[in-house]
Amino acid sequence: THEDYEKEKSVLHLQRSGRVDGLMISVADSTRNVEHLREVAASEMPMVLFDRVCEELDVPKVTTDDEEVSFKGTDQLLKSGCRKVAFFSMSEHLSISTRRKRGYLRALKKHGIHEPDILMDFSSSDDVENRRQIRNVLSGGNRPDGVFVAVERLAINIYEVCHELQIRIPEDLKVISFSNLSACGLFNPPLTTIFQPAFEIGKEGAEILFKLIGKKKLLPQEKELQIPSVIEMRSSTGI
Repeated sequence: THEDYEKEKSVLHLQRSGRVDGLMISVADSTRNVEHLREVAASEMPMVLFDRVCEELDVPKVTTDDEEVSFKGTDQLLKSGCRKVAFFSMSEHLSISTRRKRGYLRALKKHGIHEPDILMDFSSSDDVENRRQIRNVLSGGNRPDGVFVAVERLAINIYEVCHELQIRIPEDLKVISFSNLSACGLFNPPLTTIFQPAFEIGKEGAEILFKLIGKKKLLPQEKELQIPSVIEMRSSTGI
């Protein structure tokens, strides 16, 4: 759907009207009203939500441990000497953003930091606008010394702005980001990433969906299944 709410609604309507036995859905980042998903949940159409889910819907969900791994990633930045760790995300309305922010805030609290210095939700998918906002943060008087990035495209924008402003990674700014890009090890310096088990999420979600289609009983853990992510330490965090 290319993160488009209206397209998500129309595609969902089309699928429900056609010869489809079940649906696996990851919610678009522009989705605010989930009534179209409620309608599916209330119908007899089998549905599994994955990655970006609607917590309020009583359907099977397959996610990763966003909160816990975000806690560990932020904790790593603070243990490495950072004292002003910013949080950059794309949308405050997404379930993954909420969970990742909770983990970030937990880590700050563990280290005695009760008020985050910089907590930003980027509402635009425009890289030019995102770079402008990042530039304002990194060129200001309250510049962070670490950034926890909840979305990989913002990490790329950060690298671009740091190159432009001659900010050194990791000497001046340490960066850790969610990303499944295989090229992250080729960044200069290589980017420390939180790698989501996308294949496993898809596989488990499909197996649960096939069970629903076959009217088989789900195991208790299959109703809300969490698969751990992995932190790949590289040079952007000074390791």
